Amino acid sequence: MQPSSSFSRSKDPIPGILANSPETKKEMVNRVMTMMVTMAITWTGGLRVAVQGQQVCPDAAEIRPCNCTFDQENYEIDVDCSDASNGQEIHSAFNCPNWFFKLLREVRVSNSRLDEIVEDGFAELAFKVIHMSGTRMIQFHETALNPSKDRLEVLTLKIGNLDTFPWHALSGMTKLKHIDLSSNSLREVPSDIPTPFLESLFLTENRIDTIHGNAFRLMENLKYLRLGNNFFQELPTGLVNNLTDLVEFFAHGGSLECLAEGTLNFNSPYLEQVRLESNRIASIQPGAISGLEASCTLLDLSNNNIRHLAEGTFLPIVRNLTKGNGELRLYGNPVECDCTIAWLVLSETLLRTVTGTCTDGVSFQDLDPEIYLILCTGRRNAWGDIRRWKAALKSGVPISHILNHTFN
Repeated sequence: MQPSSSFSRSKDPIPGILANSPETKKEMVNRVMTMMVTMAITWTGGLRVAVQGQQVCPDAAEIRPCNCTFDQENYEIDVDCSDASNGQEIHSAFNCPNWFFKLLREVRVSNSRLDEIVEDGFAELAFKVIHMSGTRMIQFHETALNPSKDRLEVLTLKIGNLDTFPWHALSGMTKLKHIDLSSNSLREVPSDIPTPFLESLFLTENRIDTIHGNAFRLMENLKYLRLGNNFFQELPTGLVNNLTDLVEFFAHGGSLECLAEGTLNFNSPYLEQVRLESNRIASIQPGAISGLEASCTLLDLSNNNIRHLAEGTFLPIVRNLTKGNGELRLYGNPVECDCTIAWLVLSETLLRTVTGTCTDGVSFQDLDPEIYLILCTGRRNAWGDIRRWKAALKSGVPISHILNHTFN
């Protein structure tokens, strides 16, 4: 009779491995683990050699004028078609039958004479990044995006001649985070752009004269929205209501003339910059800009046509900015520093938040509060009530109420 083993056959994880071995269970487990790790390393290395020995890209002649490269470190395929002069050349390159791998990282076209991306321009190839810059592109056919619907993360079509864009083709792209269509000839932004996962949208330097209501309603994850250097003269009310993650809003360098009540009602605790400088803004209605309570918000209204800092409009804005380290920037406006600005001059707290100059070049910080107390209240002994107005301002009472009641 043979001596019984400490491990029965039915419980042996790898039959036969202990047949003639006196090693303990612990030693056996360690040895098996070492063998498994060695096998894994060998298999992985073999895979790397196999991939490196395989032709990943088609022959250069088959996809000319495009150029395919393989990143062996990250196992990614990139294609550069900067030498293409028309969409048919790109269509032919991507319809080559020797694209054995369909999931690519990037297609790039830079400083090219490319005029369009035609129907099914990328055949069946899917990309994470589509980057085209400095082209003559007048059309990007919506079907070119179809293969990348579940893969595309970054779409850049900037510095071209696009006057329309197939926004509806973006529906269902759950990985798309960034769109840059800057420096084209786009004329409008439609309602309900279907990109709920988008984080940045750049439309700077186009010919946009119309932004439809609810254009960004579905973009709840949007952080960076740039609309500067366009032709629109007004913004629809409620434009940013749903953008609860917004960090930057840029609409500078354009043709904005007025802001109606409810136009920019921000609801993001992360808001840092609102850039409206270098427009033609002359009128801002009370309640046009609200929600500027983030600790580092900059509201830049420099180089506009603002003449009066009406208390009903600006006091709520400035008061919210003072809750953190906010700033209202007004340089380059023809601000008349008459009694309509007394609410600001007579409050040191509010004045620290506002930077700018009067029409004669005097900084707001250099204005003499005594002049405003005397000349705007009609009382020569107004300084005798200094404790009362300071206490009232500190408690949040509007300066107009103080001037109309406390000193009369």
